[in-house]
Amino acid sequence: HLLLVIDHAESIVADPSFGSDDHAEIDRFLHHLCESRHVCVIVIVRGDFYLALAEALPGMTERKSGDGHVDVLAPRTGEIGDIIRIPAASAGLEFEQHPESKDYLDDVLLRAAVAQPDALPLLQHTLQMLYERRNDRNQLCFDAYHEIGGLEGALSHHAEHVFTGLPDEIQASLDQVLSRMVVMQPENDRISARRIPRGVLDAQAIALAETFVQARLFVAEHESGDAHYRVAHEALLRQWSRAVDWI
Repeated sequence: HLLLVIDHAESIVADPSFGSDDHAEIDRFLHHLCESRHVCVIVIVRGDFYLALAEALPGMTERKSGDGHVDVLAPRTGEIGDIIRIPAASAGLEFEQHPESKDYLDDVLLRAAVAQPDALPLLQHTLQMLYERRNDRNQLCFDAYHEIGGLEGALSHHAEHVFTGLPDEIQASLDQVLSRMVVMQPENDRISARRIPRGVLDAQAIALAETFVQARLFVAEHESGDAHYRVAHEALLRQWSRAVDWI
C-alpha cells in the first residue's frame, strides 16, 4: 500500500514555471494513481489557492467529492492554550507571573496568538526562544519575552539577529535568495514560496541559506540526489521586516 502526501500544492498554480501542460500531466498522474485501490493520495493546499488549484486539476476535484475534502480550520482559543501549556508542563516548565499586572505569561501569549493569523509559526519561534532564555527556576519569563519583541516580533527579531550576524558579502546575497524563493502575484497581492535548487545559488547565497537552516528559518531537503532550500514557514516572508520591505 502507498500513501502519497503532496504538501504545499499551491506551488502548482502559484509557481509560474508550471504551465497548463504541466497541470494536465499532474492531473493525469494523480488519476492513474487513484485508480489503484492500494494507493491513497493526500493533497494539502492553502485555502486562498484552493479554487485556482481545483480549476487547474479538474480530475482531482472530481475524485475528492463526498468525504474526500477536509477543511483544516485555524485552531480555536482553547486549542491554542493547549499548544502553549501542555508541552511546557510536560517539560517541567512554569510561566512567570508579572509582579505588577499579576498576569501569567501563558495568558499573555494566548491573547497575543488569538489575534494573529500566523499564530502557530510565531508561537513555535517564541516558545523556543523563551525556552532558551528560561531562568534557573525553569520559568519562561517576561524579561525574555520583551527582549525578543513579544509574539509579533519574535520571528522577525530572530531572523534579523541571524542575518546581521553574517558577513557583508553574504548579506548581499539575500536579493538572490529571495528573488528565487518568493512568488508574487500582483493581481491579488498574494505571496507564496517555492523551493530553491542549491545548484542555482552561488557560494555566498548557499552560505546564507545554510545559516538560515541552522537557525530553523529555512529547511534543507534532498530529492533524487538534488538539494533544495525552502522557508520553514511562509510567515517568515510576512513577519520579517527586511523580507516585507524587499517584497
